Amino acid sequence: MTESHVPGQTTATQQRPAKNFDTAIELLDLTAEGKQLMAEAVDNASHRSAKTLSKTGPFSVVLMAVLSGTDIRDHSVHGAAVVQLIKGQARFEIGETAVDVAVGNAITIAAGVEHRLSVPEDALLLLMIAAS
Repeated sequence: MTESHVPGQTTATQQRPAKNFDTAIELLDLTAEGKQLMAEAVDNASHRSAKTLSKTGPFSVVLMAVLSGTDIRDHSVHGAAVVQLIKGQARFEIGETAVDVAVGNAITIAAGVEHRLSVPEDALLLLMIAAS
């Protein structure tokens, strides 16, 4: 979800210095990272920002901030994903099926499945993606 697969849609992820992901164990500060991403989202025309926090082989952990009122149109990711809502509210739609996600909930999305996201309240989402 950090990369858009919709022609003409940008990722809303700012360029960041390269990070070494070869660490055996790492503590991820979701609170601090989330505050930074929310601040960046305010400055982005897309009203969102994302950062890859960890990457080990085909497994990635991405934190994404999305401001209220933002809709992310149909997109997909190359691997299966688990999305956990850390803050706010989010609604995922796949075809005619809609799932409202509350804080503490997580959803799974199969690899390659197109979905939409709407955010009625500023949201912080933790994405765990296993590339196929």
